[in-house]
Amino acid sequence: MKKIVLKRDFLLYLFAATILTIIISFSLFSFFTKKNINTFEKKIKEITSDSAVLADIEKIIYTHIELLRQIRNIPEKNSKKITYPKIKIEDTRKIIDKLYDKKVSSDLYNALVLNYHDLVWENINDDNINKIIKQDKDILKKIDAVKEKNNALLNQFISNLNNIKSGLGALLVISIISVFLIFGWAFYYWFNSTKFINTFLKEALIDDFKIIKYADNLGIREDTKKFIEDIRQITEDYKKIDQEFNQINKTFHNIMDAIIEVSSTADTISSSAQELAKKMTSYMDSVRNTRIITKNISDDIEKIRTETGRGTAFNKKMEETAKDGGEKISKTIDEIKSIDNIMTELNEVVNKMGQKTAEISKVTTLIKEIAEQTNLLALNASIEAARAGEAGRGFAVVADEIRQLAESTASASKKISEEIKDINKTTEITVSKINEAAKSITACVETANNAGIAFENIKQVIEGSVNAANSIYMLTTDEVKKIHEIVSIISKVEAMTEDMATNIENISASIEQETASIENLRSTMEDINEKSRKIRTSFNSSEKKIS
Repeated sequence: MKKIVLKRDFLLYLFAATILTIIISFSLFSFFTKKNINTFEKKIKEITSDSAVLADIEKIIYTHIELLRQIRNIPEKNSKKITYPKIKIEDTRKIIDKLYDKKVSSDLYNALVLNYHDLVWENINDDNINKIIKQDKDILKKIDAVKEKNNALLNQFISNLNNIKSGLGALLVISIISVFLIFGWAFYYWFNSTKFINTFLKEALIDDFKIIKYADNLGIREDTKKFIEDIRQITEDYKKIDQEFNQINKTFHNIMDAIIEVSSTADTISSSAQELAKKMTSYMDSVRNTRIITKNISDDIEKIRTETGRGTAFNKKMEETAKDGGEKISKTIDEIKSIDNIMTELNEVVNKMGQKTAEISKVTTLIKEIAEQTNLLALNASIEAARAGEAGRGFAVVADEIRQLAESTASASKKISEEIKDINKTTEITVSKINEAAKSITACVETANNAGIAFENIKQVIEGSVNAANSIYMLTTDEVKKIHEIVSIISKVEAMTEDMATNIENISASIEQETASIENLRSTMEDINEKSRKIRTSFNSSEKKIS
């Protein structure tokens, strides 16, 4: 049976063609996938940037909704003093223009313009505010839909990018393994061929019969003599092969360096993945703690809302009591004013009585003077009657009676004058007391008015307290709802974080497996290197023997 012997140049060409084919295939695959990788990375960057911009827009709209909710709870009589918040369309447009997705940018801008361009802020009321809040929430729903779409695209791009990178890694590993398998096979074949030729040469130098035998086995009977003559040329070819060995050994070391670098990179990636997994675990704990703290805050706000409701009921009762007290104060003020009017009239009556007593005093003085004159006339009449004797006796009696009457009148007038003086003193005292009473009543009226004003102020303060309590109650109700929504969102984030941590752990495990595979490949390459070294040693030994 003839043994097939391939020429050295053919093996070298085959080895070079195989390596060149693998390199070209890998280069073409890398070239075509690089465009996809760049496209995916660009899309991921755009989507990430859009997500940040959308978060800024959401923050603006949430702030606007919160301000409108607080304004909605302000009493109507104070609402005219409020400057209502507005979303500055141009400033918001600058933020919206940062979006890479121009369709989303146009839709959001049109929604905001339609929401605010026809508002008359001076005539705004609760219905307008509720309408604006509803429109803001509709815009937030649109933003959520865009974010969900972007997240889906982002996950798809990341998945495709990871698949491409995994494909490149797998192709690189397969290419390296293929090169070393062909390299090992070539060395193995060269080793066997060299061993066969050495055996042939040894036997040929000993026995001509064996030359023919080996020539028959090789199918080169006619070329045996020429083959022997070409031994020197073969020796020179051995030297060239030794040079090729050196070149292959250099290439082998370069490949080993690449494997070491890939192994180091894989270790770095594995360490980074493990560190990221630890950070994700820590972040997940932080999210869980945040959810618990937020839940506690929600419970505290719920308690505040309950206590505020009780305080509102108490304030309403106080408001009713203050209202009743104000009504009673008003009645008291009216009664005091009535008394003040009566005292004024009484003062006028007493003053008139004083005037009348003064007039009576004048009359009594006149009567006294008349009585004194009458007394003098009676005295003169008595004197004249005495002079007349018996003829004037009757006139004397009459004159005496007139004198007595004049004395009685004078005495009565004097007594009346004294009584009138007492009445005048009493009237003066009465007028003084009435004036003092009038001053006291005026002070009472002023005090009552101040008390009424104080009650009115208390009533307004209580009304303000009731309105504030109602506003706080409504705000805390809204805050409870929002915190419940936040707790729900944090729960979703916690679930997503757990899924992400699981995925990172899976990636880390996959990288560790790839690292183990690379280590196995490295070990295999070291074994191949050792076998190659042994082959070269045997080759050098054969070369010496042939020489």
